[in-house]
Amino acid sequence: MGYPANPTAAGAGSRASLVADAGNEIAQLEGLDNSYISRMVNLTTLAPDIVEAILDDCLPPNITLFDLAVDPPRLWSKQREKVKFNYWR
Repeated sequence: MGYPANPTAAGAGSRASLVADAGNEIAQLEGLDNSYISRMVNLTTLAPDIVEAILDDCLPPNITLFDLAVDPPRLWSKQREKVKFNYWR
């Protein structure tokens, strides 16, 4: 799928719209649900220490990947507050 070099000038939607379109295309090509793709993309925005805790299997037992993948805050400090977790303590 090719995107215009300047989406705004080409009349395309916002960046979020382009990302949503790409997610929809991936879901369709892979036979997956759009919401699953969205959650997986959200995991890429997690704070590095939270990612490290996931990989080290050190998350508190009450925290699931689903909890982390659904609408994570943009700021890493807010993500840590949301899960009430600090891996470096």
